[in-house]
Amino acid sequence: MKKINLLKVSNLCVSVEGHSLLKNLNLNAKTGDVIAIIGPNGAGKSSFLKTIMHHYAFKVTKGDIKFNNKSIIKANTDEIAKLGFFYLAQNPMELEGVKLIDLYKIIANAHSDKKIDPISLHNIVTPKFNELNMDLSLLKRANNVNFSGGQKKKNELVQMFLMNNNVLLLDEVDSGCDVDSLKIIASEINKIKKDKIIILISHQEQLLKQIKPTKYIIVANQTIAESGNGANLFKALEKGFGKYAKSTANKIEMDSLRDVF
Repeated sequence: MKKINLLKVSNLCVSVEGHSLLKNLNLNAKTGDVIAIIGPNGAGKSSFLKTIMHHYAFKVTKGDIKFNNKSIIKANTDEIAKLGFFYLAQNPMELEGVKLIDLYKIIANAHSDKKIDPISLHNIVTPKFNELNMDLSLLKRANNVNFSGGQKKKNELVQMFLMNNNVLLLDEVDSGCDVDSLKIIASEINKIKKDKIIILISHQEQLLKQIKPTKYIIVANQTIAESGNGANLFKALEKGFGKYAKSTANKIEMDSLRDVF
């Protein structure tokens, strides 16, 4: 039987260089949950996911994050990753001089009990590339250098596949993707969602319609303004988030700290 993992965020408050970014966030998730985070730009959605991964720029001033009833608030990023957390960045990093196949080799060996030879690695990666409609010639190119938006996000999904993590934090997995890429990405997420905790940030109605999240969270004014599984929250994407915009203060702070993110 698949192990049920639990993630609990309690009264989380976060700041950057003395600027308050998030206040009193609460979230409970278990294996099989797909939680969609939506809300206006600059509300703190990405900051929330990065805080879970203990990004160096974000300071937790109050609250706790627990995974399987153990606090991870003081754990280093690599320790959190080893617990099974995977973070897909909104803008995946380019690694000049690092071939994609070499990066995959490092990842695969780090998550295997025995060393994986090049032929075995190729046999693992090739079917996934075919599923994602990716050209195998990308394997010889530097990681994400001159990749399209869709290629970058699909590359991240291959890495996610090789790691086989339990908690997936997906920060705008849809950004830069065309309609066909969105369908492929949604299909990949749907294949694995019953065995994972998935928290994703998205502005794309089309992706969310295909994935069908179990819960929606609207983050605005530094906190969770509303949550639930009702269609009214999904409709907020169409109507906009004007009713939650009580203040522009947070946006000003976020704009001034944009280089951090």
